[in-house]
Amino acid sequence: MRLRTIWLYLLIILLVAVTLLVIFRDGEPPSAPAPPVTAADGPARPPAQSPPARPDGPAGWDIFADAPLGTTFRRDRYTDPTKGGISGHVHDAQGRPAAGVMVEIIDAMVLGQPSQFFTTTKAHTDRNGYYAFMDLQPDRYYFLCGIEREVLPVGAGELLVRDVVLPGSGKVSGDVVDAAGRHIFPAFVYLINAQIRLVTRTTETGRFQIAGVPSGAFQLFARADSFTPSARKDLQLEEAEDESGITLLLESGCVVSGVVRDGAGRGLPDVMVSTQPDSARLGTVSAQTDAAGLFELEGVPAGRITLQVWAEGTYTRVGPTLEVVPDRPNTVEIVLAGTARLVVRVSTSDGSDLPEDLQVALRPRSAPRSRSAGAGLLRAQPDATGRCELTRLETGTYQVQAETASRLYLPVTERSVDLREDAGQEVAITLDRAAAINGVIRNTDGSSARNFRVSLTMRESGGRVQRRSASSDADGRFVFDLLPAGIATLEINANGFLPVKQDNLAVAAGADVPVTLTVDRGTQLEGRVTDEDGAPCPNVNVIARPYGDSSFRSVSQAITGPDGRYAMSGLRAGTYVVYAVRRGGGRSTASQSQSISVERSGARLTLDITLRPLSGSAPPPR
Repeated sequence: MRLRTIWLYLLIILLVAVTLLVIFRDGEPPSAPAPPVTAADGPARPPAQSPPARPDGPAGWDIFADAPLGTTFRRDRYTDPTKGGISGHVHDAQGRPAAGVMVEIIDAMVLGQPSQFFTTTKAHTDRNGYYAFMDLQPDRYYFLCGIEREVLPVGAGELLVRDVVLPGSGKVSGDVVDAAGRHIFPAFVYLINAQIRLVTRTTETGRFQIAGVPSGAFQLFARADSFTPSARKDLQLEEAEDESGITLLLESGCVVSGVVRDGAGRGLPDVMVSTQPDSARLGTVSAQTDAAGLFELEGVPAGRITLQVWAEGTYTRVGPTLEVVPDRPNTVEIVLAGTARLVVRVSTSDGSDLPEDLQVALRPRSAPRSRSAGAGLLRAQPDATGRCELTRLETGTYQVQAETASRLYLPVTERSVDLREDAGQEVAITLDRAAAINGVIRNTDGSSARNFRVSLTMRESGGRVQRRSASSDADGRFVFDLLPAGIATLEINANGFLPVKQDNLAVAAGADVPVTLTVDRGTQLEGRVTDEDGAPCPNVNVIARPYGDSSFRSVSQAITGPDGRYAMSGLRAGTYVVYAVRRGGGRSTASQSQSISVERSGARLTLDITLRPLSGSAPPPR
């Protein structure tokens, strides 16, 4: 072979090597397209352009550095000034990337609404555990992944970096198939218990794997479009267990179609229709009516079902019950009666901003007192001006209330309102700022006094009296919040300490009143209790009662030890009658009553007592 031919072959080999190096640089093949972001329990939406985990992503993203793992999030810059985003990485408990995990968000505005009508938006983690939600409208979003539950405020031009550590390192895997044994793609698989929600999606081969699973008892479900949700499968998992070979069966569901009309026969758009929640299957089958009021539910199980109906601005209503039969039309007409309207306006008495979590709750008087939106209770969030409008209400008497978890405002008393057909009514609600007493309890040496019970007597401006109590924490602090304006009295009555009382404490509306209380052990009394032979008497109750007070309400007392010794405190200056009483063995014995005088608080006195038979003792002084 000629030398020129050899050099030609070497050059070809070199070119092939350079080409492969460019294609597979860093030892990785070209990244696959980003997975679609889907609506939970519903059809897949067009895929969003999810940025890769590297800084050379597409336009619109700026910083991709990892945030510290944990339950906190960090704000980075998002180059679109009108939109925002949420991104991050998901790892298991051993720090390994959790691929194929679904991270979920839902608009925080719907949290108070009936959950069966709403679905989450999901993002699928890649092999690096990376996920992203792009082009979000500025709003507050409820974030779910593993054990994490958090409301994230997404601002315009902001990217929230939210990393998640899953609670375990185990795995659950298997297949989702139909009645003929065919694998189903896409299907969502849920592993759930009271604290944890782990979600994944099947691959194109119908297989699934859920990573980051801790030990415990779980329920496993699968869902897919046009199929009835799978029956619950119960699992008991050990730490770091790899549970494989699970098969979840999805049966073809039936179709229920129909129309929702108002009392005049007009089709109603944007009304949600759903099957009732079933504890044996995850979630419900729901749909929204179109402009003509038409809807279609796919994947409904055969048999007797009851529908539920809900529209924004009104409460959940129980719809008709029908017998669903496979392979035949199942149609239904739903009438959403009621034309009454209620406008609620909420304001604050001092003109301050309304709390972010403020909601107006409307309950028919006949409905049970439940916080569940599905139990006849309607919740609506006022707009920025404090106004909300509730429509399509049936006639009758309702209870209206403004609710917030904020401790800055006093609870609002329920209001009663009567609604009539084709009529509107307005209700104005004012939130009054609540006051608070922030106290601290100290010992006489300035140290923190913990576990002291503080009693509050609050006489409101209108004359009403309320009584409450609180205990001091490790730092000696206690709090009474949600207080109206009025006059407060604080008291501490603890055995071994002098009584503490602070009265005529003025509390103004919205005020934060600081208070410091000091507890004092006062004079200490100690000694030894013996019988007539000089032997120590254990388990004897020694009581020091103020002279002239026969109520025995404010007494210091102690129990003698094995050596007959006792010690008590909490005596102030004055005269006391000291008793030593022992009961048992079928008879009672007691000391002769003895009087002592305490000349000053803080002294240390000694009093030894000899027990004698009670029968010969004189009556105690009063």
